[in-house]
Amino acid sequence: MAADRSSLLQQVAVLGAALLATACSSSVVVPADFPQPVIEPVPLTIGLRYLPEFTGYEYAEELPNDFDWRFDIGAANRALFDTVFGQMFERSVALDATAPVPPDVDLVVVPTVDALEFSLPRQSGDDQYAVWIRYRLEVQKPDGDLVTEWPIAAYGQADARRFGRAASMTAATRRAMRDAAAQIAAGLADKAQIESILAAGGADAAAAGIAKVNRQAEPAAEKAPANDEASDEEDNDAS
Repeated sequence: MAADRSSLLQQVAVLGAALLATACSSSVVVPADFPQPVIEPVPLTIGLRYLPEFTGYEYAEELPNDFDWRFDIGAANRALFDTVFGQMFERSVALDATAPVPPDVDLVVVPTVDALEFSLPRQSGDDQYAVWIRYRLEVQKPDGDLVTEWPIAAYGQADARRFGRAASMTAATRRAMRDAAAQIAAGLADKAQIESILAAGGADAAAAGIAKVNRQAEPAAEKAPANDEASDEEDNDAS
């Protein structure tokens, strides 16, 4: 009888600890849908090589005297790059980590997340939840030779007074990812230059041209996107 009671008390304690951990944590899961950039596609076929750590990216941080924050942006990462590169180039092909490159692919892009950081209103002294995501795009020739590495420093913020705690952080994360998409589109917007290089020298020359365009479009380390009403409404719907 005493053993049964001890076992019951242990189960109650475990359940209580689990409930407490859940109550003291906030999860950020970004919806895997993004607006398509309006841009004339460049006549290249791009291979997007998705590594497991990119499509399954998660980040967790335990803050003293605050909630434990957990970010799950893996599915959103893939959706973001599928959307952006699918619109910017004539054709994009998703490749697994070890998949061979099809013969019609001109260039391969391997995206990774270097870091994710965030701040809370109590840390920044204002009403904003803020998120920084540092992406890195490795552009390769089909044979795997490196063409260039392109760092993307993206930023997003959301007003704590407009959304709840988790919804505000989700909106800020989504805006950071949209900022990354805008930087990629802007960096490759000079399609005329890329097309002329491609026509003159083939895929190798096109790769060099893209590397040059990327160097001319170095992102700012920190910047706040405009918090227009349309973005607020979209983030509110998504959250």
